[in-house]
Amino acid sequence: MTNLGEFILHDDFEVLTPLTPELGALIAGLREKMTIWASQTAQRSIAIEVASRQWLICETSGSTGTPKVIRRSPSSWNKSFDITRSHFGIKTTDIYATFGSLGHSLTLYAAVEAMSIGASLCCLSNVGPARQASLIDDHKVSVIYATPTQLKLLLKGAKTNQTTGFNTVTHVFCGGGELTGSLRSELNMFFSNAITYEFYGASETSFITISDLNTPSGSVGRPYPGVDVRIGDGQATVPFEVGEIWVRSPFLFDAYEIGESQDTRRIGSYLTVGEMGYFDDDGRLFVLGRKNRMITVADNNVFLDEIERTIGTIFGIDHCAVIAKKDDRRGHVPVCFVQSGDTSIDKEAIVSRCRLGLGSHSVPREVHFVTEMPLLLSGKLDYLALHNRLGV
Repeated sequence: MTNLGEFILHDDFEVLTPLTPELGALIAGLREKMTIWASQTAQRSIAIEVASRQWLICETSGSTGTPKVIRRSPSSWNKSFDITRSHFGIKTTDIYATFGSLGHSLTLYAAVEAMSIGASLCCLSNVGPARQASLIDDHKVSVIYATPTQLKLLLKGAKTNQTTGFNTVTHVFCGGGELTGSLRSELNMFFSNAITYEFYGASETSFITISDLNTPSGSVGRPYPGVDVRIGDGQATVPFEVGEIWVRSPFLFDAYEIGESQDTRRIGSYLTVGEMGYFDDDGRLFVLGRKNRMITVADNNVFLDEIERTIGTIFGIDHCAVIAKKDDRRGHVPVCFVQSGDTSIDKEAIVSRCRLGLGSHSVPREVHFVTEMPLLLSGKLDYLALHNRLGV
């Protein structure tokens, strides 16, 4: 059992790749029980400071606005490290690989988890995808933490190397975006000995749910171990009833260090970040999207995130982003941006999928095909850049 009040570096922990200044600072800060500052925008992604007690302070992704800075206790992560050991069977003999900046919470989480468990760690953010693929083989990596964008790039690198698969990998944990059907199929081929777990959560909540091969399309899975999820601010959750998603768990953040969000609220021990969804009758959660990403189209509520997920089920789409544009007649209309290497995918295919899956109000009025989608350093979509592109 981990010491919950502070981070502990396991004696067996080892770094297998060159030690960067940021990783060195992180290790030193954890060893000396110092507060860790992780940033996606500062010149250095990791900074440490002496404090009366240890905190972890990190930026949110800021995909729809200015990044906020959250504060969380070591216990909020240490408790999930214990679950990684007990529920997923991760051991000191495992070898982790990460692909992003330590300023991004997913990469930071994976690194600190490896240090706590006593696993080995390969930090691969400073090399290209082909080299990443080679190092995964060379170091016999068994556990991967990555965003969908990072996984796409890794598979491209593997193809460049003519690598047919990563046989030593047993666990792929994916967060920070949704896996498209085409990417999941490729992952199953390249990681034939692994289970791919896609988790849903937020910077403020950490893990909420986790899905696996048995999770139906469109669902984010069942609650993560130790997490209680309810729909709406009442006591009873009714299957298929849409409402705000409220979470009670030992993994919640403490408070905002800088900035705030009107969508983030607490009632007793429950927290919401303003996302809407529902449970089916088998206890699986379906997320429709954030309240601030819900628009009204001809007096009908439409979730832009739900449109993105539906379009993402089309095989061959690499990235999809949907934003709203004001319309004098209908109030708003959805506008879609698509990145795909498959030239056979056209506007009609996208319109048809949305009309059949969601109804006419969720059909994008405009579809723009782009060669490269604007992304934040975290790998998430940069919606502000797309709004600026449209001038809305």
